[in-house]
Amino acid sequence: MLQKKDAINFLLCFLILLSSGYAFSLERYGDDNPYTGYDYTRLDSAIQSTRARYARYPASATLIRQLADLYTATSETDSALMYWQRLALLQPANDTLPYRQALLLYDDKRYDSAYAAVRRSLSLRGDNLDYLTLAAITAYRLHQTDSALVCSRQALAIDPRNINGLLISGLCLRDQHRYEDALIQFSHCLEADPSNTDALIHRAEIFVLAKNYDSALRDYSAARADLSENADVINNIGICYYQSGSYSRAIGFFQKAIQMNSRQPEGNYNKGITNYKLHQFDSASASLRTAGIVWDSCQTDSCHARYLDAIYYLGMCYKKTGKLTEAQQQFEFLQKEQYKTDLTDEIQHIRYALYFSRNWYYILLGGIIAIALIIAVIRMLRR
Repeated sequence: MLQKKDAINFLLCFLILLSSGYAFSLERYGDDNPYTGYDYTRLDSAIQSTRARYARYPASATLIRQLADLYTATSETDSALMYWQRLALLQPANDTLPYRQALLLYDDKRYDSAYAAVRRSLSLRGDNLDYLTLAAITAYRLHQTDSALVCSRQALAIDPRNINGLLISGLCLRDQHRYEDALIQFSHCLEADPSNTDALIHRAEIFVLAKNYDSALRDYSAARADLSENADVINNIGICYYQSGSYSRAIGFFQKAIQMNSRQPEGNYNKGITNYKLHQFDSASASLRTAGIVWDSCQTDSCHARYLDAIYYLGMCYKKTGKLTEAQQQFEFLQKEQYKTDLTDEIQHIRYALYFSRNWYYILLGGIIAIALIIAVIRMLRR
């Protein structure tokens, strides 16, 4: 029989092994991190224990893999990347290792390095769906549209219902102004996943460009639950209602987009022209001024064109409210900028109106004098 002292020693040894054994299990490793879901206190203890063993066995691929997984689980990206890199040097033919690095780099928004890493995995195994999908997503992030389209098509050749492949393919085609092809990809994505918010939003954007506002509103309505933080999408919904003639509803969405981002130029501009349509000229002027300030600070041709549009409607608001001097200044500025609308007649009418408003008493006095002279001449003729 075991002595009492031996039993206690055995129990202590068992408890020690139980508490640290999960850190040294050499068999449970696949592509997924085995430590996901562990609490951080135990993970930190596991890291210290594993590093102590690694100091004794620095060539152990198993211990390096354990440390890489543990640091990944604790979101210590740089440390995890260091151990994944060491493991890749020991196992250069292992195609999963660069991919694991690419995932970490992508999450850390280091897209250039992530793309280079996933390309290394693809060089070892070019028909892997996960590698192709990540390569497509990362290339699109880097604005490498052609490369992203190639990778997404290769992914779709393996799995035609791959959601990310369909989304990236659609986005690339949209950016290349191939709207009908993009619409097909987003529709295929929704066939595979009818509640996919990204596909609904992107397809609605295509419908807006095609002036198919009813279809756009249906897609936006289907995705409405996930739109509360997206000012651009809220603004697009407002545009749909504006184009459908529902100006009051449109203003509500434009106002919500502005509340989410007070300096959002599109929301302010659209609210301004909607107020103008409703003859709310003071509110329109305030919104258009805000939009113009933002666009004027942006040094691009597209922003400058939108800035001139805002100035045009601002000038029209001034004209409607009788602020003719301000209206004249806006229109003369637009004429110097060679605005798309010929404003010569508009400016001439304003000049006449200003001349009359500034000299009305002289004109009135001249009229009275002319009438008096006519009366006097008539009386003389009657004699």
